[in-house]
Amino acid sequence: MKVIGFCPHHKEWLPVEVEVSFIPGLPQIHLIGQADRNLKESLIKIKSILRSLEVDVPKSKQLVVNLRGGDFRKKSLGLELPIVLAILVALKTINLDGVVRAEGAVRTVGTDGLVSTGASDIVYAHGELSLEGQIHSSDLFLLKSIVSDKVTITGLCKDGILNEKHVQFQHIKDLISCYLDISDVVSDVKDRPIRFTGKSAEPSLIRPLLAFDPLVGRTLRPEFEKDPEHVFFTQGERDLLLLVSLGRHSLLLMGPRGLGKSTLAESLNYLAEPPDEETFLHQSKYFYVEEGAYWRPFVRPHHSISHLALVGGGPQCQPGEITRAHGGILLLDEFLEFDPKCQEALREPMQNKTIHLARGQRYQKYDCDFHFIATTNLCSCGQWLPGKAVDCAYSYARCRKYRDKLSGPVIDRFHILSFLRPRKKIEQCWTLASVYQEVERHRVNFKQRRERVVFKKDLLSLGLRQRLDHELNSLRRLNASIEVAKTLCTIKNQTQVTDEIMIEALAYTWQPFLDLME
Repeated sequence: MKVIGFCPHHKEWLPVEVEVSFIPGLPQIHLIGQADRNLKESLIKIKSILRSLEVDVPKSKQLVVNLRGGDFRKKSLGLELPIVLAILVALKTINLDGVVRAEGAVRTVGTDGLVSTGASDIVYAHGELSLEGQIHSSDLFLLKSIVSDKVTITGLCKDGILNEKHVQFQHIKDLISCYLDISDVVSDVKDRPIRFTGKSAEPSLIRPLLAFDPLVGRTLRPEFEKDPEHVFFTQGERDLLLLVSLGRHSLLLMGPRGLGKSTLAESLNYLAEPPDEETFLHQSKYFYVEEGAYWRPFVRPHHSISHLALVGGGPQCQPGEITRAHGGILLLDEFLEFDPKCQEALREPMQNKTIHLARGQRYQKYDCDFHFIATTNLCSCGQWLPGKAVDCAYSYARCRKYRDKLSGPVIDRFHILSFLRPRKKIEQCWTLASVYQEVERHRVNFKQRRERVVFKKDLLSLGLRQRLDHELNSLRRLNASIEVAKTLCTIKNQTQVTDEIMIEALAYTWQPFLDLME
């Protein structure tokens, strides 16, 4: 029987096999395998637990515990439970063949009415122990993908069970009583957990344990300081919000100062899809997640940030802000004020949704599938717009130099470019709350409906085909136009890209690009 624990290494949880051997000598426990100082101090705690359990330890033998699992320092206190389990198995105090059932153990009952035993020659375990032998397991959600459907022993967890072979104990004494025969479990109990209260006691039903959900007990709401009923948009801005939010298209929003570019960009966080388990696990794996309210990450770094802090790096290849924004929104407000190195460093992550870091002898790959939003003025005076005469306090050369900060390859990676122009208050007839209701209505089966949208260039008119073939000077512009057109088709409940929709898509992806290049 192999007992496997887990230890963090470079933000990853790696399996560590716990081996126990007896050699002649004075009775003591030796911990080898590159255990750190804190884990070695746990031996005193383990000795205290073994004494309280009245476990019969050989008087003329030394216990050698080896942590086998790679050339790195083992420093997780969650290895305490696997170590005790391995010692108890070696002493033949417990038998983990066919996995444990015990007083206080939470088990699931299969559809056939029998308790799953989860027979295996490998048992995974994770938990920190108290001096009295209580088992405390945290960060179990980080192990979910590793344990898969394997037999797993941990402490009690309020978030649920990792799989049908996940056994939870409150105390190490509950684990010792694993010799109970559970073949007489009532067969009419199906798909519900059982708590065993003793050898002679009948199993009593407890509250149903649901599938593991780390979002249980958290309030899912975005951080938005303004009242959605008092944030107003025009019809064009409402259409832009629908398009960008539902299609998760990258957006470069440009225009004069004071028109609400930042407010519109922040509203996309309010309209974002509720977070899923994958996003939460990614955040918890690399960054600290506060208790209480939770939402998809909304990362808004200051323009003074360095390119290394943005994409990640350093001697330890630490993740950067783009990794923090994975599954959420990355907002770069005042985009042209960022260092040109920051702009250029985003080219590959925007395209590949991953970042590969190599520093010295270290190499790390991080996911960074973020929804990229950028806002900026196009002149130092903050008033310039294409096709509009503006009295500028600066020279034309200075204004042109400011716009030259925009990198052509970076702009080409934005799906949508939009100019925010001055508008009258009477035109602002849509509140953010009403836009949210529209987004929620369209979001039902949106991804499935979008996948069924068909784009065939042969079905477009001859003039539009020639425009796509000859006018669009970038394959990325063409791909962005097609993706935006598919999103527009889904919003309009159509299944095929027509001339009308393609022309509307080009108004978002190509025409602003031409205006900006003038």
